[in-house]
Amino acid sequence: MFKEDVSQELKNKFPEAFLKIGVVGKSVYFTPYRDALVEAIKTFGFEAKGFDYIDYDYQPDGFIIINPFQYNNKFNYHKYMYAGLQTEQVLNNEVYNVEMGLHNYKKLKKIINKYDFIFEWSPAAYRALNNKYNNIYFLPHSNFTSMRYLEKYENDNIQEKYDLLFVGWATGINNRRSRILELLSEKYHIYPKYENLWGDEKERAILSSKICLNLHFDNSLVYESPRMYEYLANKKFVLSEKISDSYPFIEGQDYDYFYIHNMFEKIDYYLSNTEERQRIAINGFNAANRQMLNDNIRIILERFLLEKWIRKSFKWQTKKTFFHIIGLRHKTF
Repeated sequence: MFKEDVSQELKNKFPEAFLKIGVVGKSVYFTPYRDALVEAIKTFGFEAKGFDYIDYDYQPDGFIIINPFQYNNKFNYHKYMYAGLQTEQVLNNEVYNVEMGLHNYKKLKKIINKYDFIFEWSPAAYRALNNKYNNIYFLPHSNFTSMRYLEKYENDNIQEKYDLLFVGWATGINNRRSRILELLSEKYHIYPKYENLWGDEKERAILSSKICLNLHFDNSLVYESPRMYEYLANKKFVLSEKISDSYPFIEGQDYDYFYIHNMFEKIDYYLSNTEERQRIAINGFNAANRQMLNDNIRIILERFLLEKWIRKSFKWQTKKTFFHIIGLRHKTF
């Protein structure tokens, strides 16, 4: 790891060994992760700054773009590197997310070859995409400091007064989430708000709930890693619909799962067994703490450093730009 106080002389002698990165992400959903990426990059002694949009006045070596769908034809390949952080669920055979997954995959196909790298949160989606494209890398969503609400409210003595909590859009394909939540609200004391939970309200809601639910948007086995990390990073017990691959979290050890037909049985069991619920929550908390963004950011930084070194070749640069333009640079034939 590079020290933060690296000398200017060292930078002048080895410019290819240092990075200046713009991190692009807009909306209340993405800005906490964007800001955490910026801080993680800085821990390696590199320069970084967050933006709502691509800002070429910053003149970085490259950009990390959260949700890469929003950019397509605004790239300057001669001067900058581009990494997309893929945030949407895409179609793959492991999770069967046909409805939304196919729609998102079609969007991703249009832009995937425009980027030098695409980083994927989902291990199942990574495996599927990596079979077709050679610029795909797996990046665990990770845990980061501003996600750790336990420390922020440690002196507030927040009690677990709600049986259940779900954070997210309460809709889904055929309104499946809203139908599930409606059934649960008839039997349990569930936190009354699901959507547009942000800031202190969301943080306190998570800490005041005994069971945090992960519900799929469609009938699938997808991995909603941002939600899982947020729950588990705060030592909360998570009950999730079945997930195909929840790396690094282990089903039955770090969280538990349910199917719709046995959700009442599972909820009743864990509400009645506080010690077991807390034991699993601690396991999940420890697993989340082993996946810190300050460590995992090296996966992105290593790609940027290697790309920056390769770009010293003018011949390679010309070839790269041509294949980017025609959309074939990273295609596997």
